Amino acid sequence: MMEKNAVLMSEGRYAEAEEILASLLESFDNTIVRNNLATAVLEQGEPRRCLEILAPCLDPDREEPAANPYTFALASRALAALGERDAALVRLQEAEEVFAAGLEEYKVRATELELYNWREYTAAMLKAAAALDEPRLMLELYDRWEGEHVALESIFLAATAAFNLKEFGRAARFWEKAAKKWPMARMFKRVTLLVEQGAIPYFALDYRLKEWREIDAMMRRAMGDADYFAEILGKETGIRLFLLALTFDPGMKEEFAGGFLEKVVAQGGAWGEELGQGLLKADGVATFLKMAALRGLVEKGVYAYGQPVPVMIDGEERQIRLEEVPVVGEGEEKTLKAMRRASQLKEEGRLEEAIELLRETCLGVGKNFYPPAAINLSSLLCEVGQPEEAEKYLRIVERINPENPVVLFNLAVVLVEQGLLQEGEKYLERVEEKVKDREILERAALLREELQQLNG
Repeated sequence: MMEKNAVLMSEGRYAEAEEILASLLESFDNTIVRNNLATAVLEQGEPRRCLEILAPCLDPDREEPAANPYTFALASRALAALGERDAALVRLQEAEEVFAAGLEEYKVRATELELYNWREYTAAMLKAAAALDEPRLMLELYDRWEGEHVALESIFLAATAAFNLKEFGRAARFWEKAAKKWPMARMFKRVTLLVEQGAIPYFALDYRLKEWREIDAMMRRAMGDADYFAEILGKETGIRLFLLALTFDPGMKEEFAGGFLEKVVAQGGAWGEELGQGLLKADGVATFLKMAALRGLVEKGVYAYGQPVPVMIDGEERQIRLEEVPVVGEGEEKTLKAMRRASQLKEEGRLEEAIELLRETCLGVGKNFYPPAAINLSSLLCEVGQPEEAEKYLRIVERINPENPVVLFNLAVVLVEQGLLQEGEKYLERVEEKVKDREILERAALLREELQQLNG
């Protein structure tokens, strides 16, 4: 029954767990059952009943069932929830005293597993200090029992406390330590350092370590409910940290990272606006993220479509205008089918037919613009000697994504084809400075040779 209870508790099904534990308590009245039952009740928002369940364990005149550090720490959390801070601090002190006495004894006579289980109680004490919103006390507890922490939650709580105290370097070290057990913590470290640098505005973190199933459920709902998304961004700062971690993860696909950031800026209230503005001005932030931030600010109404906005790109300020061009999503089956057909026509040498099909595809379904088709169309137009029309389509894509490496290179090509050598060279220089794609760089080298010959 305890195994089933553990599963229910981990899934947040506290009412079901309570039912099982209440039944079990009738046959086995001991500290472990009472601790679990009191936890299930507290998690349902009933601190007074939690204390009633723990009372027999906390009775100083009763030896069995005797309280352990978790019992005292849980009682401290319940008292904190009731606003009884002084009493909560007393219970937390008792938890630490019992932990210290037990640790000394366990190190002498206990098995390795028993000692490990006892050491897990440091997390319970840190949670009690968190319930009091005492980040300095949390770090004092962590430091006092340095070397005894075995639970991931202990390190998470210490990292969160350091972050909330704006001790970002220390928080980053805690996240790195936590990453040995929980790789996502390294992503939290990256966010922490960006906050320290001022690229991300500070926000206080909550102290609850959420289960992945809870995060997943919240995010699934948020993706289809803008009001709920805005609500959790404001209330659930752990979700805010999670989204920022995904956004700034180098391994995340650009379209997903940009999409997360655009939503956070657009729906993150005053903090989201501050984030967006800061990223536009920050050095060392990828251009696609700056464009996502700008889209979020436009959606928020801070800027208008077509309005020039100062954006720092590669150490220099540029005026960027975001044009209102409806863009069809990647999933449009008819559009993708047309793209594949155009590619087949090109391989068969039927370039004019491929061009005509791509012209139609660029406007996609419902007159929406489709950038990949425009890029392919521009290449074909160059092949048949129509660089002016190719430039027209590339300029539209440039307004949507001004730092796309393929667009930059293709613009350099079409400008050179039209004899606009100086302007073409400017785009080529941007390709040479920024682009890392090997194939594009090889083609850029050939274009550079051609430019040198044309310039004499």
